[in-house]
Amino acid sequence: SASADESVIREVRVILKDMPLPSSDFVYSYLSVKPGEPFDRRAISRDVKNLQESGRFTFVDTRLERSDDGLILSYLIEIKPRLSRPIAVAGNDALSAGRIREWIGLEIGDPVDLAELTARGRKVQEEYRKRYYPDVELKWKLELDENTAGATVTLTVTEGRRAKLRRFAFEGNKVIGKS
Repeated sequence: SASADESVIREVRVILKDMPLPSSDFVYSYLSVKPGEPFDRRAISRDVKNLQESGRFTFVDTRLERSDDGLILSYLIEIKPRLSRPIAVAGNDALSAGRIREWIGLEIGDPVDLAELTARGRKVQEEYRKRYYPDVELKWKLELDENTAGATVTLTVTEGRRAKLRRFAFEGNKVIGKS
């Protein structure tokens, strides 16, 4: 019957939102829903969850369209780019770029996005503060290479002034006189 055909997945597509890749074949390895199978909302939800949990994507959604001979299921995906070279560090005088990269802890090939960089930047800020730079600010620049799905990252550090202890006083002191 016509209604039975309408609930069959006729085509499964992968649509890359952010950048074209030479091949999106690797995405299909996360999918269980295949053309010719009946529509199954739970299987589609499982596929979305598998894609999200893989850590390779920053965005995953689905779209279902009716065609004359069934349903077209599209997975809309944004790939999380991978670091293609060591993070460039600028504006740092007090601490070395190597030390800062060590605290960030990302290697070439690791997936990166601004949320990940911001989270890892907290360690850098904490280390600066331990060294009396309370006003340190970090600014991230993430550039994507559409041909490789790679990313280059630049971290610009604004160290601010180093805090200095000018004087201190002991309150409640009854024994030692003021100097």
